[in-house]
Amino acid sequence: MDVFVTNCTDTGLVDRFAGVDYKFPVNVPVQVPVEVAEHIFGYGDENKLPYLVRLNFTKDSTDVGQALERLARFKISRSAAQDRKPSAVGVVPLPVKKAGAGGTVS
Repeated sequence: MDVFVTNCTDTGLVDRFAGVDYKFPVNVPVQVPVEVAEHIFGYGDENKLPYLVRLNFTKDSTDVGQALERLARFKISRSAAQDRKPSAVGVVPLPVKKAGAGGTVS
């Protein structure tokens, strides 16, 4: 089974599993086997600390909170559509009143 990982951080991530490099560019859903998400991000594992250390997101116990926040910005889902940012398609903008002669809004 595959999952989609979307990197919602400010920088790309490259990691390795079973001799294969996996690239996670910013805001692009990447389809990977579930084993890759488990190995790299701790998908399905309650204890994220080993993954934070392996990814070099944390150096010591004082920055675990920030590291967990960073890890949480990697969104993992079973479909690419769930990973995409909301679209403005179908949204109707509010009407804008134009300024009349003399600079007043009518």
